[in-house]
Amino acid sequence: MSTASSTSVEDVAKANGNGIRWFQLYWPSEEHDDITISMLKRAKDNGFSALFVTLDTYILGWRPSDMDNGYHPFLRSDKVRVAIGFTDPVFRKQFKERHGVDVEDNECGRC
Repeated sequence: MSTASSTSVEDVAKANGNGIRWFQLYWPSEEHDDITISMLKRAKDNGFSALFVTLDTYILGWRPSDMDNGYHPFLRSDKVRVAIGFTDPVFRKQFKERHGVDVEDNECGRC
């Protein structure tokens, strides 16, 4: 399961039954270590037994063709690539403190 998933850690674990679970972490910047720790704890608590860490890209690159076509995969209403963050309690708390609304109530959460 990738950090950039369209489903929560808990839902994937439930659907996986007794299967083997691997988690791929796109390591974010140090300012978000608390969210990283929360995501890893959720993965461990839900039976993920292997961790694969991607260190070369903690932010999405801006490709000219993507910009020309208005493609931004993290601003979709179907939560593709953002479900793990949107369902993480540490992220949700920080989002509400910073913006004064829940993720679901934010304009960008419905883009």
